[in-house]
Amino acid sequence: MKKLFLLLFIVQLSLNGEQTVVDRAVNEVNVVVKKVKKFASDIATKTNELGQKAIKKTKSFAQRGQDLIVDKSLINGLNATLDKKHMEIKYLKKNTKTNVLTMVVYLDGEPKYLGITLKDFKWGYTKDERFIVLEKINLSMNIPWLDYLAKDTIKRYNGYILVPNYLSISSFLETIKPATKTTFKQVVKKPFSLLTYKFDKRYFDVKKFAIQNKTIDADIKLGGSSNMKFEVENYNVFTSNNKQNIVLRNIKIKSTNKPWLKSVIQKWDNSFMFDYDKNFHEALLKTKK
Repeated sequence: MKKLFLLLFIVQLSLNGEQTVVDRAVNEVNVVVKKVKKFASDIATKTNELGQKAIKKTKSFAQRGQDLIVDKSLINGLNATLDKKHMEIKYLKKNTKTNVLTMVVYLDGEPKYLGITLKDFKWGYTKDERFIVLEKINLSMNIPWLDYLAKDTIKRYNGYILVPNYLSISSFLETIKPATKTTFKQVVKKPFSLLTYKFDKRYFDVKKFAIQNKTIDADIKLGGSSNMKFEVENYNVFTSNNKQNIVLRNIKIKSTNKPWLKSVIQKWDNSFMFDYDKNFHEALLKTKK
């Protein structure tokens, strides 16, 4: 009898022990289930958030992609006219809401990329449609001497800039804004001579400009860049537009620390045009006897 009681007692203890283990296991499983449910809920929430962000990013990317197609087309078209070893458009972006144009250009010989921001302008054609007229121009550049020369040129031309009416130029301008009727009648230029003009010496200071026997040796201090130095070993002199301009042709540049400028002149068939000035013209023609 005692043995039977002892056996039943041991079984009861075993059953109690097993029940305790089972209860504990059930509790642990419940805890795990709750954690899994919470984890699944968090995943669902996160997935939804990520999904919404992905949709927004996709829309944004799609819009940017459309812009990039236009920009890439413009870049390729403009770079086709440049020697990309020395001068290349790296970035071109148009804000479709404000029409602000931003451009980044590599210039071989400058200390940094040239950043150009064209905030506003108007453009149209002259009556004979030979020229494109830019007016009410609001631009800025991050290289001081280039920014100065651009704004000074606009000022000297009373706010107008005339460029030849080439299809590539008009097509490019059309991508920014449509042409309008211009207020232009004629350019009344202020007197300008490279040798005597009073440049702002903070940005453009001619230290040396020696002309002799159809050679030119120049050293010009530039704001925000190293001095421009170049040697021209030969050129031919002409005048055009009833002596309104001096044209140098067949320019042979011996050396320069601004290779991008040399590449521009080469793209212009080794030619360069100045406003006519009698003293400058005579100096260019003078040869040593």
